[in-house]
Amino acid sequence: MTATLHGFRDTDDYWTRTTTRPYLPRIAIPTLLLNARNDPFLPGRVLPSAAEVSAAVTLDQPEHGGHVGFMTGPFPRRIDWLSQRVFGYLQTHVRQAKPAQSSPDSEHG
Repeated sequence: MTATLHGFRDTDDYWTRTTTRPYLPRIAIPTLLLNARNDPFLPGRVLPSAAEVSAAVTLDQPEHGGHVGFMTGPFPRRIDWLSQRVFGYLQTHVRQAKPAQSSPDSEHG
């Protein structure tokens, strides 16, 4: 449905023309690539392996999570796993900026 809705011939045409896979070995900036292996749209069998990505890429491929779900716990379930995982990753790669020190001279213009 997605393919034909957006002008692609079929699923194979969509995946061939829209894939970012050829670029994965060239990524130089630390990048988290997060895909659940049970995603019905992008299943585990088509996910990249460590050999297909650069050293800057962290692959996180949990067995469960569905398509952008990543819900945890009993009903009604919690949806904070994804944000915790992303922010946790970012904290390891982003330096905390120190607030600028104000000087007495800067306050009086």
